[in-house]
Formats: sequence, C-alpha cells, structure tokens
Amino acid sequence: MTFNLRMEKPKPVKRTIACRNLKGVDGRNFACDIKKEATNIKQPNTGAMLGAFNSNLRAILDKHAPLRTRTVTHRPSAPWMNEQIKDAKQE
Repeated sequence: MTFNLRMEKPKPVKRTIACRNLKGVDGRNFACDIKKEATNIKQPNTGAMLGAFNSNLRAILDKHAPLRTRTVTHRPSAPWMNEQIKDAKQE
C-alpha cells in the first residue's frame, strides 16, 4: 500500500552578517597607522582621549579591513545524522 503526502518544505532562514577579512591585513602598515594616530591624539582628559582613540582605531580598521555584509542561509542539520554515519560516508 502506498500513498502520497503533500507537505511544504520550510523556507530557509536567511540573515545578514557583517564580517572583516582580517587575514588580508598587512600587520606592519596597520601597526604604523595605529602609532601615527596614537601620537596625534591630544585631548584634555582620559575619557575624551579614549573616545578619540577608539574612533580613530575604527577608522584605521575600516581602511585596512573594511566591514562587508553578506547574506547567509541557515540550514538546519538533519536530526538523524551522527558521527557514525559521517564516518561511514567518508569511507
């Protein structure tokens, strides 16, 4: 005996994430830019100095590793998949 069952597949959940490519940053140039900015900050108190340094650091990071957004699709894992099945599949 057979039968047909009509079911709709759930739509995949998409979300947007922001990331940076930090592997592509030239460490020497990045450090040099940070040193330049650190010596240029002249603020009357520590809080203002820290705020200026943070904003300058973000600008340097945006210069060397710009923030990129991308859309990823979340696909739920199969509940029946386990380590034994994965190992058997690799063999």
